[in-house]
Amino acid sequence: MTQLPACPDCGDLRPRCLGALPDVPYFAGRLQPGPLPGGRLMWCRTCDLRFRWPLLADYRGLYDNS
Repeated sequence: MTQLPACPDCGDLRPRCLGALPDVPYFAGRLQPGPLPGGRLMWCRTCDLRFRWPLLADYRGLYDNS
């Protein structure tokens, strides 16, 4: 069984999966060397935050280079 993430805002442990996000070749309008994995769109019913899961390990590098 896959462990669900905690909400990064309020810490609720019961986020709901809204569905799959597609893999994408672009980030911040720039073509990437390979497609970025889409993951899943999660929704926290406690604080109403929607967030991507799992988080990419290299978001900082993507934003720094955008």
